[in-house]
Amino acid sequence: MSMSDGTAAIVAAGIGAAVSIPGVIGAAVIAYRAGRRQVADQGVVDHRHWRRQIRFEAYEKFLAATDAGMQVLDDRVHGRAGNPAVLAALEQLLSAQARVRVAGPDAMWQQAQQAFHGVRLQLQGPRGLVPVPGQVWIGMVQSVTGPQDQFVVVAAKVLDDPDK
Repeated sequence: MSMSDGTAAIVAAGIGAAVSIPGVIGAAVIAYRAGRRQVADQGVVDHRHWRRQIRFEAYEKFLAATDAGMQVLDDRVHGRAGNPAVLAALEQLLSAQARVRVAGPDAMWQQAQQAFHGVRLQLQGPRGLVPVPGQVWIGMVQSVTGPQDQFVVVAAKVLDDPDK
């Protein structure tokens, strides 16, 4: 049996098609999966960025509220602020603390509670020591700034690793 040139060309084309069609289908499947994976990966990156931004804003508001509480404490000690200012500062702190709880994680909520209690204790404590002795004032400030500093340390770690 001899094959004519036309038959040989048809057989060669058939073999070429049989080999190339699965290759094209395989390449299409791989490209499809890679595209889906890229979209999924981008979604994870976007979500991490969003969560980090939400947390950063919550932590920033909390630190601003503790700073405002310190200012009210200073004003109260020096007779420039009364109970309405103290209540407003505590409400601002509670609101900011709630944002931290929502933003998470639990470690930050615990740090926020400690910092809040440091400010609250000083704002609600007895006054009338005008002027406040230096060592007493240092103790008052440290009872607020110590937990606030710890909050900042933990916040930096959380923001560096948004998967926590």
